[in-house]
Amino acid sequence: MLTPRIDNLLSRNLRAPERLKAVDGEQTISVHRITNKAAVLYEKLRYLVDYRDENTICRSAIERILRRAIVIENRDDVGTLLLRELVSAGYLPNETVPEREAVTLSAFVDAYREAFPSLRQKITLTETEKVLLSLMASEIEAYLYPSLVNDAVAEAFFQTAKERVKCVGTISSEALDTQLYIASRRALLREDDESVAYALWCKTIGAIPGTLDSSKAIAVQSEMPVIISDIRSSLRHRIGPLLLSKIKNDAICFTIISELMKLSPADPKAFFNDPKVLRDQAESFLTAKYKVENSRVMQSSIRAVAYIFCTKILIAIALEVPYDLFVVGSFDYVPLAINVVFHPFLLFLITRNIRLLGEDNTKRVLERVEAIVYGGEAKSIQVKYRSSIGGLDIFFGGLYGLMFMGSFGLIVYGLFLLHFNPVGILLFLLFLALVSYFGLRIRYNAQRWRFNVAEDRVLLLIWSFLTLPVIRAGRWLTEKFSTVNIFVFVLDVIIEAPFKLVLKLADLFILFLKDKKEETY
Repeated sequence: MLTPRIDNLLSRNLRAPERLKAVDGEQTISVHRITNKAAVLYEKLRYLVDYRDENTICRSAIERILRRAIVIENRDDVGTLLLRELVSAGYLPNETVPEREAVTLSAFVDAYREAFPSLRQKITLTETEKVLLSLMASEIEAYLYPSLVNDAVAEAFFQTAKERVKCVGTISSEALDTQLYIASRRALLREDDESVAYALWCKTIGAIPGTLDSSKAIAVQSEMPVIISDIRSSLRHRIGPLLLSKIKNDAICFTIISELMKLSPADPKAFFNDPKVLRDQAESFLTAKYKVENSRVMQSSIRAVAYIFCTKILIAIALEVPYDLFVVGSFDYVPLAINVVFHPFLLFLITRNIRLLGEDNTKRVLERVEAIVYGGEAKSIQVKYRSSIGGLDIFFGGLYGLMFMGSFGLIVYGLFLLHFNPVGILLFLLFLALVSYFGLRIRYNAQRWRFNVAEDRVLLLIWSFLTLPVIRAGRWLTEKFSTVNIFVFVLDVIIEAPFKLVLKLADLFILFLKDKKEETY
């Protein structure tokens, strides 16, 4: 028998509205296949140099188009431009999206532009305005790609987590609920800060995601800086990563529930009324998912290696070679070769040795899925949290500082022995930290479906002791300088606008030639 929460979840009408399906005779957004291929190729190139998770790429593209159309060009036809470029780049199907949706999107954007005129034609944006653009992009993504099942399952997962998680420490119940909500969406939907911020924004102002209702946002316009500040503060709370690791196992189970619901949208209960059917379907899903994830990890590692290799070559040409020639006065090929080749090779090694998942993992997952769906014993999850820093924390912080200096000190000493110059050493350390963190993220994504069990391996602890300072440094660099990407800057500011203009002109010219061809018959 289904538990009340799962029964309620499966009984809801979660069919997404078919907004982007044109009726007979209705005009649709259309681009020629030649320009379509060129735009898709450009997006793949940008995806290569802008190291983002796959599920954030579309929202990032929408935000990029909005920034160019509103902030730089101050266009009136934002809806049409947005849909044409999304179709051209392959984010929406060609000759399917009705042109009437352009009017709906333009009205939504215009409402924001009238309420927030500071968005128009500025070289730089304030933090609040940047967040505002991100929220607009997330709202449009939720409208174009509605995910009612994901949101409903995320809410059920959050409510389940609330019942199980018991926090020992000084944190209010309201703050704990907010952090559990954030951790639930991160663990289940793999959302980044921008997507979670949008979910918190909708929850705060009482908006329904994807409705393109600008009135609620405009109504709280004066409170917006405070709301955004609170959201950003919640995203940085120290208990967040701890909660995320604690609820990971249940996130795997609710992901399976979500995917099985999507396989039978007409009758979501089809796979859940019979325990044997549920187990068979869940097992088949996991087996297929293991193969897909292994392939995706290989693609991610290749993309990361290519990104690091290309970046290192360009930086070596721009910084290391001129420093050797004009400051040192001599050129040493060995340090330069090591600095170019070492980091891509290290990343390759880190991402190649990933343990594959098997039957034992599947068995543990299926047991927990059945307990969630049909009811079963669920132990409470204890989380210890201290908001204040004590004397022992200071001592351990000092010990960590010694680890940090010791790890980097040994590396610097070794580089001096290899005749690295100061610029080469700085770049080596910088990319060592970034590569270590990239590799850790790829390995973590590869183990997304791994059911965590308590284990303490001595070699793993020793390895963590040696590499933790380098990985933490890479994480800090990624968070602080994620927006500083010279390749993305060149593509967005210098290349993209002219390139998209050329594509538009090419599309119009092809239509012109087709018309002339028809006139000759």
